[in-house]
Amino acid sequence: MAEDNTFGVSFPQLSDYNLVPQKNASRDVKALLGNTFQFLKWRTTLNSKAVNVILLTDFERLLVALAKSGNKSAQDMCFDLVGLSLHQLFSDSFGIKFEKEDRQAWLIDRQSHREDFHPKFTRWLKLDGCDGIQYAIEVNNFKQKLGLPIAPVDTYDAKQLRLLDVAYIKYDTLRTTGMEHERVLATI
Repeated sequence: MAEDNTFGVSFPQLSDYNLVPQKNASRDVKALLGNTFQFLKWRTTLNSKAVNVILLTDFERLLVALAKSGNKSAQDMCFDLVGLSLHQLFSDSFGIKFEKEDRQAWLIDRQSHREDFHPKFTRWLKLDGCDGIQYAIEVNNFKQKLGLPIAPVDTYDAKQLRLLDVAYIKYDTLRTTGMEHERVLATI
């Protein structure tokens, strides 16, 4: 944040979030936002040396452009931020308290699930030779076994995501001991 309360995102943050490689960040951002785009140089409490920064409105455009170009990190961030925005709007509409701590917990739950459960569960199923339709069936069987709705996990609340993650820890532990997928599902 600048002294005038203007928000921006630093170029090191763009690479930290795997949006653009640090080596060519300026060039890549200009290519996506157009040659007329100008980045700023800010010195903040987070950066004692001046760093390249893009304004929040430009970051929004960059994030969407990266997501449309197939950047998985940008796509995930878009889903998380849209989900958070919608959850906040609906919470406000129905008078449900959804404060700063709640929003942070909501984002952490989403991101940890995406980073932990999904790739690891996928790895086990691929080792079993599951792909395509069979993969989807097995994921839905796992959700069903836990009493969760057969729906995208982005629609799950924090309690449902935690249930899924705790069950996966048990699943992973049992699979690591050599137990087969079907036996593990029977014990969860």
